[in-house]
Amino acid sequence: MADLKLPRGKQMILQADDDKYKRGLLVTLLDEGGYEMAYWYDKPEVYPIEVLVDGKSIKKDAKIVTMKFHPELKEEWSNDYKKKIDCSNPKGFSQKAHCAGRKKRQAGKKTKSKPVKENMEKKTLEERMQLFLEKNVPTSPSKWAYWKGQAKKKFDVYPSAYANGWAAKMYKDAGGKWKTEKKK
Repeated sequence: MADLKLPRGKQMILQADDDKYKRGLLVTLLDEGGYEMAYWYDKPEVYPIEVLVDGKSIKKDAKIVTMKFHPELKEEWSNDYKKKIDCSNPKGFSQKAHCAGRKKRQAGKKTKSKPVKENMEKKTLEERMQLFLEKNVPTSPSKWAYWKGQAKKKFDVYPSAYANGWAAKMYKDAGGKWKTEKKK
């Protein structure tokens, strides 16, 4: 997934793949989360550079830029956040996609995502309990056992989400399917 993993607390020197100039970034993954970055030119020492945030110049001669870690951020946006998005000037791909969906729904068209009201509906107690009373089982147990065995040989750690994901993919590629059964 990543091209480079940063060790926590150690400054790493990154260099641009550029034959004309020697330049790059000094990057540190901070102990408390977040990153500290600086630009370098000619030799790996902090060199002033203009910093833009969301396309706007913040400082013309910045030396060290810190990006903070926000553990409270969640995958889903709150309704308040969605209402505050300025669709005449969306920032980033996610906001643009949100605004396109909002525009379609306002025009009465269907979208892939559910309107906010439908997302907010609570499942009944019976529906929630049913989730605990069902489990997915392979339609071909011998084929699944084979791919589980292959995963145990291939991966150092088993069981693990990664190894089971690989086994499930191989099982599916081999024609295996899943069915839902009630737990006994």
